[in-house]
Amino acid sequence: MASWVDVLRKERKRIDRLIRKEARKKPRYVKPQWLRDADAERTRTQFPWMLELKARRKRLRQAQEKQANGTKKV
Repeated sequence: MASWVDVLRKERKRIDRLIRKEARKKPRYVKPQWLRDADAERTRTQFPWMLELKARRKRLRQAQEKQANGTKKV
């Protein structure tokens, strides 16, 4: 028979696991909309080349997805 220490330890582990599971569900910090807008505006004005990179990556990803979808056999 398990000692009461082992029982408590097992129960503690179970509770810790549940707490971690719940913590994963909680939303992370989300910037307020005005702050996101301000960041986007700063990016547009100070780093226009970043927008070009982002657009290029998006086009490349879309082309790859289109190609992958074209080769799939049903």
